[in-house]
Amino acid sequence: MKCAFGYFLLFSLYACTTSQKSQYSKFDAVKAAHKTIAILPAFVKLLVPDNQQKSITKNEIEDAQVKLSFIIQNEMYKWFQKNKYSVTVQDVRYSNRTLFEKGLSYEQYKTMPTDTLAKILGVDAVVVCMTDLTKISYESVNLYLNLSNPISAIASVGLSGMSLANPQVNVIDDIDLFFRIVDANTNGILWEKSYKTKNQTNAVLEKFYRNAIKNLAKIFPYRK
Repeated sequence: MKCAFGYFLLFSLYACTTSQKSQYSKFDAVKAAHKTIAILPAFVKLLVPDNQQKSITKNEIEDAQVKLSFIIQNEMYKWFQKNKYSVTVQDVRYSNRTLFEKGLSYEQYKTMPTDTLAKILGVDAVVVCMTDLTKISYESVNLYLNLSNPISAIASVGLSGMSLANPQVNVIDDIDLFFRIVDANTNGILWEKSYKTKNQTNAVLEKFYRNAIKNLAKIFPYRK
């Protein structure tokens, strides 16, 4: 499937945040056949600057990526439940059990084709989230290091809200956040929304993610 996208800039959520949206030209016809969608754990890209690598280990970085992945997925599901859509949104606890209970690791999960994940879950489309935190400080990365074990998060997501270890840490970073709807039959991108924040010296990291996801739920194209 070739997607004909038209890009345009939307209003800011708050200072220093911009967003873009694109949609496959025949999306309305395709979505009419969709009955169930699933929210995948987010794909998180996290690197620490070279001059800060002594402050954090590779294992800590990997752990932080996994934790943020499920935090974002959980926050999306929470806000999606507050809105009415033309499709059923699969319970993320069921999605995660289906994906991970048989031993699939997070690293293996990240390499699997999106349409394969959709078919494993038995849905018509999946919501894919990607976030790039490769240009952030150690202080921001440290937010994710004291969260609960990601395995326990797999069983409990969908019930609690986003909660980071130290919500008062200021954002002084560049963060990109992308959401896509991917069709299970064609693996084609049907719809995409992105948010970007830069150098928000007085903002809270948690606030950027929560506000972006809250906005996404309101403008999600399956919304009635």
